[in-house]
Formats: sequence, C-alpha cells, structure tokens
Amino acid sequence: MDSEKYARTLSLIIVVLVITLHIITDDYVAIYTLSPFKNRLLYHFYHTNILHLILNVWCFLNIIFYYDIKISTLVLAYIVCSLYPVNIIETAPTIGLSAICYYLLGIVYFKVKQKLYYQIIIAFYLVLGFVFPISNSIIHLYSYIIGFIVGFINTPLWKKK
Repeated sequence: MDSEKYARTLSLIIVVLVITLHIITDDYVAIYTLSPFKNRLLYHFYHTNILHLILNVWCFLNIIFYYDIKISTLVLAYIVCSLYPVNIIETAPTIGLSAICYYLLGIVYFKVKQKLYYQIIIAFYLVLGFVFPISNSIIHLYSYIIGFIVGFINTPLWKKK
C-alpha cells in the first residue's frame, strides 16, 4: 500500500472515531489557556454540534482524497496543530479538525492550478472566522500559515509558479 492509501485509510478511521465520539458522549476535550497537555492531543476529535462535525469532516476528507495527501503530511499536520503555541490560544475552548484542515489547505496551495482564486477563497473563510467569533480564527490562521510555509519549503522551485 502506498503512502496516499495509508493516509486515506487513516483519515477514514479518524472520521469514524470523530463521529463515534460525537454520538456516544456529550462531553469534549478542548484546548484553552493552561489546559493539560493531553487536551492538545485529543481536541481534534471533538466537535460542539453536528454541523461543526459535518463541515470539518467534509473538508478533511475532500483535502485527503482530492489532493492525495501522504501519511507523513497527515501526521505532521496532527503534530503541528497539537503543538499550537499556548500564548496565542484564545480564552474560549477550542475543539475540532479545522486546524488540521487549514494546515492541509496551506500545504496543498502549491498543487492548485488557480492560485489567486484559491487564496481569495481561503482569505474569505479566514476573514469570516474573525467576523463571526464562534470559531478560533487565530488557530486557523496559524495552521494555514504553517502549512503554507511547509508546502513552500517542500515544493520544487519549478512547481511554485
């Protein structure tokens, strides 16, 4: 099995886990200022409501399957988003797969053909997050920027145009 197939399999397992956690528990693990370290490892798997869950899962699976994300990229996304800097965590608890999604969106920028259109759409969603303070916009922006930087570093110069 190649790396993309492992990533697809892992992503489907993650989705089943996320949906199962949403069904069987009303509680969730979030990151917030001074939260325990275990929360950083688990907050990706919890969602506040069914709409939040559906949007995150839809985005996550689309990125994984459409852009042939490798297992190493998926694992790095998890690590980067779990090590989110404590000093910029917003006061409200943060949960969900969206940080991983934004990291992956930053990575795949270099695989997109219509780069300007892509950046406009990403900017729209980032701004939307700042306008409606129900999401942690800072973690979305952080994740996208880090993903973009990693994508830039790992993309050959002739493919960056």
